Amino acid sequence: MAELDRYGVTTVLFRQSGNPLEWAHVGQFAAVLDQSPERSETVVTVQAATPIRILHVRRATPAPPDAEALTRLSGPQALMK
Repeated sequence: MAELDRYGVTTVLFRQSGNPLEWAHVGQFAAVLDQSPERSETVVTVQAATPIRILHVRRATPAPPDAEALTRLSGPQALMK
């Protein structure tokens, strides 16, 4: 949750298939949701083969999202590190 707060993330699209090849961060985020249920709220669930939840993340300290940092984080070079 500290990383979500650091980047100012307020919305997450979350899909967990349970597939053994699923990326590790998906399971890590599921654990965070279980440990801190007061920090997130499911806004809507999109029914699909694997449901997709859109979550509102309540921040520890209100502040606007850091768009520049999020853009750097999601760039191909950052994802490949």
